[in-house]
Amino acid sequence: MLKQFDIGAGLSLRFTKEALFRAAVKYARAIAHAARMARHIARASTGRAFELEISVDETDSPTSPLV
Repeated sequence: MLKQFDIGAGLSLRFTKEALFRAAVKYARAIAHAARMARHIARASTGRAFELEISVDETDSPTSPLV
């Protein structure tokens, strides 16, 4: 079973069930933390625009668009 996610500009990512679960295990806590940070910054910014950049390519292990 493949799950496909369209990410814009005519690009999409296709995951097998196993690859999707591996990505979820690897990144779920980091995504949850980033979401908490974004909510905190949004509240602290009182309506001002802000950007939040999350980098997953500066790690000790190689990353790819899928995992």
